[in-house]
Amino acid sequence: MPATRCHGEEVNNYEKMAKHPDLVIIAGSGRPSNKAGFLVSAKTLCQASHILRALVHRCRARRSPARRTILRLPNDEPRSFRIILGILHNRSEAVPLEPSITDLYYILLSVAKYNLSKIIRPWAPYWLTCARNADPSENAVLLFIAWQLGDANLVLSQINHWIKHAIDTKDGLATRHGQPFSRRPVVAEMDACRRIVRVRRYLVERALNLWHTTINGLKHDYDTEADNYPFPVVADLKVDQPCTAFVLGCLVQHEWKTIGDTLPTDHRDYSGQVYLLAKLITGAQDGGSHFCTRPMDVHHHCRYFRLVARMKREYARVVGEAMGGLSREWEMELAHKAKLTGSMMR
Repeated sequence: MPATRCHGEEVNNYEKMAKHPDLVIIAGSGRPSNKAGFLVSAKTLCQASHILRALVHRCRARRSPARRTILRLPNDEPRSFRIILGILHNRSEAVPLEPSITDLYYILLSVAKYNLSKIIRPWAPYWLTCARNADPSENAVLLFIAWQLGDANLVLSQINHWIKHAIDTKDGLATRHGQPFSRRPVVAEMDACRRIVRVRRYLVERALNLWHTTINGLKHDYDTEADNYPFPVVADLKVDQPCTAFVLGCLVQHEWKTIGDTLPTDHRDYSGQVYLLAKLITGAQDGGSHFCTRPMDVHHHCRYFRLVARMKREYARVVGEAMGGLSREWEMELAHKAKLTGSMMR
């Protein structure tokens, strides 16, 4: 659609949402392609939310008598805000049952900002289904979506997922593809996100000590010469990253064959340098070779195996204690959100 002049401000999209509009909303900021104009009913907005009512009255107080009221919302994403206006003005054809996760994030961001939880009741159950079917590894915003829709199970599963599988960057927590949570400030500032950081730090303090004990034991009983020490990677492992050194108990997460909750028990389940380390540790069980120039006696084999077994038990215990469930306050708040949005009614 060609750019349209909207009361002195150029926008690329200018859509009539109400039959008898008396208010112009311009959502977005920057270039015209990043903004959209909507003709809406001021009365409809005022009835929907006391926050929107205050914004409308403020704009009317500032406008000149000869001009129509213009409400600018530079921090709202135009495409998602159009969906909210479609709900408010009973235009169901403008409201998708299966929005993208990104659109759903921006919709719920505006819903939370303007206190519009009640207006999304007919669509919330469908949107919650979309969130449940999304890949948590690629969508840090699912935590925010689950919270706004009041799904306690999805919130808890998201917290547990990111405790185990987030990666650490200079910008804080990030998805497996390196997208930092801080790109979505609202997500990064959530109490649930702070809990993830706190639990991961706790896991490091408790489980990393066992990791160091095992590695130091291995290095102590072998010559560390390049020709004699069969695991050069082990000596240089970076163990300062939460959940990269101990998720498997004693092996490195990014060299798993598959990422999951089950801890492999056989060295054949691993690959690369981790395969060699696992074969050394489990050698006492299957009598396999030690891949080193000097034999290792059964006493040392059993010692290392006990260390690893202890590490795995400690990790499982610490994770169980740290994750736990949702606090009573969180449960009450989520139940309230679920009641407001009607997300659990379907």
